[in-house]
Amino acid sequence: MDAPEPTPTPTPTPTPTAEPSPSRRFPWRELALIGLLSLALNLAGNGRASLWDRDEPRYAGCTREMRQSGDLIHPTFNAEPRYHKPVLIYWLMLVGTAVGGDNPFGARLVSSVMGMSACLMVWGLGRRLFGPAEGRWAALALATAPIMVAESKLATTDATLLAWFIGAQWAVWELSRRPSRWATAAFWTCLALSVLTKGPAGPVLIAAAGLMSWWWGGPTAGYRRLLSPLWPDSSGLDEGLRFREAIARGGVIGLAASGLTAVELTARVLGRWLARNWGVLLFLAIALPWYVAIGIVSQGAFFSVAWGYHVIKRVTESIETHGGFPGYYATLTIPLLYPWSALLPAGLAGLWRIRRTDPAAGFVLGWAIGPMVLLELMRTKLIHYVLPAYPACALAVGWLVAAVSRSELNLRRWPLGRTSLGMLGGIGVALTVGALAGASALPGGLRWSCLAFAAAVGIGTFLAVDRFRVGATERAAGALVGSWAVALLVFGAGFLPAVEPYRLPQKVARALDEVERAEGALPVLATFKPPGVVYSIGHPIPVLEGRVGADLMARREGPLVSALTPIELQLLKRHPRLEVEERGTVAGFNIERFKNESLTIAVIRPRPGTVSPDGGPAPTVARGRRRGEQPKATLVQ
Repeated sequence: MDAPEPTPTPTPTPTPTAEPSPSRRFPWRELALIGLLSLALNLAGNGRASLWDRDEPRYAGCTREMRQSGDLIHPTFNAEPRYHKPVLIYWLMLVGTAVGGDNPFGARLVSSVMGMSACLMVWGLGRRLFGPAEGRWAALALATAPIMVAESKLATTDATLLAWFIGAQWAVWELSRRPSRWATAAFWTCLALSVLTKGPAGPVLIAAAGLMSWWWGGPTAGYRRLLSPLWPDSSGLDEGLRFREAIARGGVIGLAASGLTAVELTARVLGRWLARNWGVLLFLAIALPWYVAIGIVSQGAFFSVAWGYHVIKRVTESIETHGGFPGYYATLTIPLLYPWSALLPAGLAGLWRIRRTDPAAGFVLGWAIGPMVLLELMRTKLIHYVLPAYPACALAVGWLVAAVSRSELNLRRWPLGRTSLGMLGGIGVALTVGALAGASALPGGLRWSCLAFAAAVGIGTFLAVDRFRVGATERAAGALVGSWAVALLVFGAGFLPAVEPYRLPQKVARALDEVERAEGALPVLATFKPPGVVYSIGHPIPVLEGRVGADLMARREGPLVSALTPIELQLLKRHPRLEVEERGTVAGFNIERFKNESLTIAVIRPRPGTVSPDGGPAPTVARGRRRGEQPKATLVQ
């Protein structure tokens, strides 16, 4: 007698999410706990680790020089104009340093707060898109994602831009449901603030997300309500009627005979369009004044650098060796968003299945994929460029956790569920082994941090995989949140401060500062000139332009002190008009070149009897220059 055939395992078909109903009581406690978790991870160790070259010292240095000069329009670094980014980040960092102090903690405070704000907005938007559980898990996933914590710990623009980006996307979603003057104002305000933070990056990425969302069935009403009508309309205007009648009677000659000017018609039509699209006026009122001011002050140089080089050239060329292979951002998402990137394939697959019946699914898919596709087309690639797509990835993961938890099947029975479990376990084991290897190879405090990191990741991965396999989905997600919160806390509060004694720029800055304080010698930069040295010294530092520059500056300013490579040291010692006195060697890790280096701290003086450029005897001792006073020398950036 034949055995009965086994019943096939059903494949789950995700169902559209119903419109979430508002709760009677707002979950303040949940909101506060998520915010505190995110802020704690973002702030951990920020005051114990100095700024990381190259970008952090430049932003913090610009903020310091802006405060010292009182010029809130024209940013400078090392006494030279810095036109890389617009001004809003410096204004916000002025507030951060006023609260947290002129130090690494204060410089990073804005990014930490804005990173927390991004997580809280994902919490709220997830509740609006799908429901309370989806919003909770999406926010927790984003708050414990390594890339989110890393960018929220850096004194740069990316966490701030992300907050404006999420605000604009939330406004678009609300407008897709119903007209709202508040949502319209929020969108144009966030868009203007993003333009003041990082130029056209915000609007371009929002357009990419919207285009992909429309293609995949997402809502489009929100965009139509932002610009309605899209093109100016002259119907119903007396000038418009006269224009059409004059053209009908005699073409251009009839138009000229009617006395109607194109300027008159254009002004009326444009006025009607702006009255209907008042959000554009709000955008211009926020963003335009500073751009006009900096254009006048810099005589157009800002646009040449910020837009010509840092936008157009980055799109068309691979600058500063920042290229990438095809699929660069999709590949890097795996480690940058882990452990949640392991659940992302199943989450995106589930949303894909319901995209035609649930507008929220198409909206999230377009948001996650659109920016990645656009950024893949750019020649210059950096990992933080794709950060605006990751809130949508977190929303997809949050939706997956809630949907699997409500179903009768575990994650393995879902489309791509086995793939997600395999990625979660495999990458978790690799990270654990890598951290253990680091513990065996690295010294001192670094060793203990690696051991703690390995323990947190290893235990969390084991618990999560085990609970996913038995269908305890929310407990598995909770294990990932807890273990990665601990791992990231160890990394920020333990590992990064423990690296500090080995970092070369900080060692060089301390050595130069000691000589300047003791002898009044002017610190100068040679080949080794990371921005972190300038920030740590606390005032602008001139850059030597070869042996001739060293000779001229020493004869004009008196003793100089610099960190020299072996080749530079030998060349300066051979100069007939210079005396070079070695003050010791500084060795450490150069993060820019990613290798250990050794430099000699040397005091450079003009030989007795030499003549200064003004015709008098060259000073062989310090001229009594006030600490931090800028010498009369041209600086190079």
